[in-house]
Amino acid sequence: SFEEGEVVSVGRARTRSKAFEEALRRAAELQPIEQIMVVDSTSPDDLLYVSQRLQDIAPNASLITGMVGPTVGVHGGPGWIGLAVGPAPSTSE
Repeated sequence: SFEEGEVVSVGRARTRSKAFEEALRRAAELQPIEQIMVVDSTSPDDLLYVSQRLQDIAPNASLITGMVGPTVGVHGGPGWIGLAVGPAPSTSE
């Protein structure tokens, strides 16, 4: 996550599937969601899985998918998945 412009760890999961589920749970807490972005380094099947699950969570959100290049991918390594969720602007004042 980001706190005051800095990247911070928000947890650890012992398996890949648990990491996906935790990320999806955290994303669902940001409802209503307006935008979703999912990127991978070398895992198109995982990208598809996470994208579909996020679309189930927020069916009206716009979705962008892609592949990160080696400059970014080297920091996560093979199999890296990244996701970003943009909550809809608050209409309450």
